[in-house]
Amino acid sequence: MKRKLTFLGSIFLILTVAITWTPAAAAETIRIGGMDMMTGTMADYGWMMKVGGELAVEHLNAAGGLLGKKVEMKFMDSEWNPQTGVKNAEYLTRDYGAKLIYGFSSDVVPGAIIPHLERLDAILIHSHSAVQSLTEEMVYEKGYKHYFRNCVSVVQDGNVPAAFFAKWPDIKTYATLDAWQYGDDATKFFGEYVAKVRPDMKKVADVNFEFGHVNFAPELSAIAAKKPNLIMTTAPGGMGIAAIRQALIMGLFDQPWLKAFFVAMGNHTGVARAIYKDLKAGKFNGKMWGSARYIWNANDRPANVKFWKAFLKKHKRYPSYPAGLGYTSIMIWADAVKKAQSTDPKKLIPVLEGYTSNDLPIGEASDDPVFIMRASDHQGLYTTPLGRYVYDPKLPIEKIGVLTDFSDIPWQEYYRHPPDFTNPPHDKSYVEKWYKLGKK
Repeated sequence: MKRKLTFLGSIFLILTVAITWTPAAAAETIRIGGMDMMTGTMADYGWMMKVGGELAVEHLNAAGGLLGKKVEMKFMDSEWNPQTGVKNAEYLTRDYGAKLIYGFSSDVVPGAIIPHLERLDAILIHSHSAVQSLTEEMVYEKGYKHYFRNCVSVVQDGNVPAAFFAKWPDIKTYATLDAWQYGDDATKFFGEYVAKVRPDMKKVADVNFEFGHVNFAPELSAIAAKKPNLIMTTAPGGMGIAAIRQALIMGLFDQPWLKAFFVAMGNHTGVARAIYKDLKAGKFNGKMWGSARYIWNANDRPANVKFWKAFLKKHKRYPSYPAGLGYTSIMIWADAVKKAQSTDPKKLIPVLEGYTSNDLPIGEASDDPVFIMRASDHQGLYTTPLGRYVYDPKLPIEKIGVLTDFSDIPWQEYYRHPPDFTNPPHDKSYVEKWYKLGKK
């Protein structure tokens, strides 16, 4: 009798599990998939992307979910591998049932996924890396409509510092330290922009490094030999930390010929934490500058304050730009779902094309709307500053450097635009033209 009951109990358990995992039960939730690198020198980027997305899901569910359903999320390691990315995308959409994929601190992985999105019946919102070819070529030229990028592109990393530092009369020479397509494009745009506005400002060194590089002494020595007034580097994450520390050890920040050391995307909070003690000790002599696609203390709009305070309370850390953009990508998609009353990509694409918002953490309030998703190439447009790193003893909880002395350059002044996607020539009539077109 005992065996019979055990057998019947097992059958009941199996039936219960089967019923729980039926498609009908899965339809009671709306599911989101995410991907980024979770190991190696970029692991903190992946963690930030993941927990930023989780916070968005928490906020959506606290407000009643989407379309009357609970929102769930699964996050996977992209491994910086295109094949892994496509495999994960297949799983997230076909098996897990995700209608949105967000994330990516690389371009090669989403680039491999984009051609499959229509077949997978999902939207991909690219929340971090920013090689301009994905929007300009994959969307604008080839017509892949299921891909959107909410973060600003690499154009910001070249044009904004060029426009900013070109105004410094004591910067007459510069050197670049960069790697792979992102770094090559950023320094290329920097050079093109400087040539238009400060033709007397000359490049004296262009030094490259490989991804994963951590010993920057030879590269920095080669740059120091040229005594540039500005050093610009695109080294990200742990690589950026290594480059900054070694420049500090080599005494570059004490040299009178160096006026500024700029790290594109240098306001990742991992970098800000790593240099905190040196900032406190004044070792950078006010020469350390950085930027990011989202900066937690750059604006005091309610949507941003709500986000970073909730993030700080939950994780005892300030959010870096992968967290801010991961959160924002989900909130943009969720807003589109509410407007379309559907998660069907065919209904969401026309809502996302030309989408605008003043209620997101990202973007300065220098224009109205603050954020635009350009319809022609699905590129997110918003103003993000660069700033000087300082020590602030008043910050609660986390010991971290912060940016101040922010630049104030609107996106219309430095952004590339269709149909030719060339760098703006920096004249007033051109800027005014794109102010108007950006608002349509």
